[in-house]
Formats: sequence, structure tokens, C-alpha cells
Amino acid sequence: MTVEDNIRRIREVMAEAALRSGRPASAIRLMAVTKTVDDDRILAAMRAGVEIIGENYVQEA
Repeated sequence: MTVEDNIRRIREVMAEAALRSGRPASAIRLMAVTKTVDDDRILAAMRAGVEIIGENYVQEA
């Protein structure tokens, strides 16, 4: 399964959850969090519409 496929599936689950809770899907935002992921996968997430991405790795000073 590709990054794009995973994001599409996650967005479907989010939309279903929004519907069940009586909230608009637009009220829910997806934030991707990575840990030492290569640039190609991050770019794929961005191409799939992910706008908020965080890195879960402590930077060395």
C-alpha cells in the first residue's frame, strides 16, 4: 500500500467519524508525524494533501 493509499484510507475513516459525531469533516485536520522518514515519503504525503507534518526526533544541538 502506498503513502497516498494510506492517507486516502485515513481520510475516509476521519470522514466517517465526523459523520457519526455530527461534525463536518472540514472541522477535523490530519497531522502526519514522522520519525527519521526519507524525503520521498514526506513529499508523497504532501502530494496527497497532508499540510501539517511533524518530525518526532530530537535534534542534536
